[in-house]
Amino acid sequence: MSVIDSPGPVVHKRNAMGIGALLIFIVAVVTGYARLNTFTLGLEITVFCFLFSLLIVYGNRAASVGTAGLLAMIFMMSKDVSEVEIFLFSGTLLTGGVWYMLFSLLFFRIRPYRAAQQILGENVADIAQFLRIKADFYDIDTDIDENYHKLVSQQIKVSHNQDNVREMLFKSRVNVKESTNASRILVLTFVDLVDMFEQIMATHYDYGYVREKFKDTGVLADINKLLHKMADELDYVGFMVLSNIRYKRLSDLNKDLEALKLKIDGAGN
Repeated sequence: MSVIDSPGPVVHKRNAMGIGALLIFIVAVVTGYARLNTFTLGLEITVFCFLFSLLIVYGNRAASVGTAGLLAMIFMMSKDVSEVEIFLFSGTLLTGGVWYMLFSLLFFRIRPYRAAQQILGENVADIAQFLRIKADFYDIDTDIDENYHKLVSQQIKVSHNQDNVREMLFKSRVNVKESTNASRILVLTFVDLVDMFEQIMATHYDYGYVREKFKDTGVLADINKLLHKMADELDYVGFMVLSNIRYKRLSDLNKDLEALKLKIDGAGN
């Protein structure tokens, strides 16, 4: 059941875990009887693997429901239980799934913003990775076209996760019915994060021309190094958000930026 309990709106989590618990019960019962015959077991494995694999078209959460079903099938295949014990054992799995679902929903009621905080921290890490990919444009050994493909893929991932964060924050604020200090901090952090990501995306150069102009000046390596340093700082911020720890600056990037600016001005003259 834990594979289904991924960060997201509580309604989606509740529905997915409820369906997952029922699916685990059904799969366990079917597998319990199908394993008694080699032919029926082979047929069940083929059908279930095909059907559950198709759930990926409905998103990651639906795919995790299918994964839970497959795990229940594999788990039940190895259990040596009699026919009269199949329903009892399957009922135990169902009870465990329902208990986990109730525990997860209770935890959300106690700390409604924790899930949003987790996915926000993950989004910070995704943006850090996006920045690292952009930094690779200043590495002369990196193929520009191939790096563009990586950049677009990462941009899609970041945008998708930001949609999840946006929905999580909205749903959480609706559920608690009031604005708390935690909610304000998360919302302000998210707004700044979106603004920063848009600025990173908006920054674009003719990297072929840039490489040609500064190839013998050492500027490219310095830009690459500084961008990776910024990405490391973002990773640290994401870790602080995930860990719910107060942020402490690792290094002063302003000095590095000033030094880089002077070097670029000197190389351009």
